[in-house]
Amino acid sequence: MVRIRVFSYQALPPKERLEAILGAPVAAFLSQGRRGTALQETLTGFCLLSQMLPEIPLESVHKTEKGRPFLAGFPNLDFSITHCSGFVACALEDGDAPKVGLDAECLGTQTERSMRLVAHRWFTPSEQADFEASFGEENFLSIWTAKEAAAKFTGNGLDRFSAPNLAEMECRHYHVGDVILCAVCRKGIRLPDELEFAEPIE
Repeated sequence: MVRIRVFSYQALPPKERLEAILGAPVAAFLSQGRRGTALQETLTGFCLLSQMLPEIPLESVHKTEKGRPFLAGFPNLDFSITHCSGFVACALEDGDAPKVGLDAECLGTQTERSMRLVAHRWFTPSEQADFEASFGEENFLSIWTAKEAAAKFTGNGLDRFSAPNLAEMECRHYHVGDVILCAVCRKGIRLPDELEFAEPIE
């Protein structure tokens, strides 16, 4: 089963409050390499995970050599966190051999030039053709979020030379205000029809 919890914000909880919730040593590990808003959004994502799994200590979070986070000692759980301006989300799957990937992007942030640059650098020929056939920001972000979510699913990062084989995955897009959210998981696992909306983090 996959659950997705989202948190839309006007103002993020202060870093000190997030550290108090998660514990300073855990927060420092989880936010390595992050600063400013990205750090706060990352910690907020882990607060969402702790809400969804209150019985699991976040000290269990480890990272693969390529940086994919996972819960050591809990093979029946997998999660993915994503954030963009004003928005944080966490996907959680529990079951046999779980695997989930999540990505979000905000509409209204792309220019034609930026989209074409990204498409040229990262899209495969077939993805570029799909983008050009229905040129526009929403189509661009649908392709991009699926590619990013699949990269998080595999844990192998983005591959400019190959498209994720979404035919072998379940893939679903959600619209939350001006955010496009994409979730992927293993074939045959149902992605939720409804998102969970988190309460403000006090």
